Amino acid sequence: MKKIALVLITLMLLAAVPVAYAHGKDKERGGVRFELTTENHEESDEDGNSEFKIRGRVESVSPGSFVVNGQTIYIDVTQVNKFTQKGILDVGDWVKVKGIVKDNKNYAEDINIIGEGQGRFMLKIKGLFTSLSPSPSPTPSPSPSASPEVSPTPSPEASPSPTPSESPSPTPTSSPNVLASVKAVGPIELVTQFLQQVLAYLQGLL
Repeated sequence: MKKIALVLITLMLLAAVPVAYAHGKDKERGGVRFELTTENHEESDEDGNSEFKIRGRVESVSPGSFVVNGQTIYIDVTQVNKFTQKGILDVGDWVKVKGIVKDNKNYAEDINIIGEGQGRFMLKIKGLFTSLSPSPSPTPSPSPSASPEVSPTPSPEASPSPTPSESPSPTPTSSPNVLASVKAVGPIELVTQFLQQVLAYLQGLL
């Protein structure tokens, strides 16, 4: 009987080991998934600027920037060669963001809001993002007026008429050329919200 009891205890212990191992393995897998969701990756592009990729939940949104996983990401189309946004950016959304790092600041190039309006709300901006400084127009010099001749007759002397000076014509300021593609399909309040974000991005070019 003692031998049978020892054999049963041994079999129970051997059966418990795989169960505990499988349970620990499931917990480990869950942790890896969570870490991969919030992990930041940095690379380097051809221009020497660092590239970043981040995935997580939007914690806050302010004019010109938003925060994901504690990282502030700036939206400034003058700092990137192209910009794409799919969906409406709002607090609580899950997003995938790609961009570049300049002067220790993260500038978004591609914003993808997960599971919300990727196909209905889309913005693509591409073009020249540096404004040209206008060249000053030359100011014309006034031509000298001829002095009148005095006749020997006792008629009063004629006073010279003033020559009007020419005012320089204003030079029109040159604006950057931008190719913007906008798609907005949905309820009027969502379309309005999306277009307000688009206008805020384009105002940075003026």
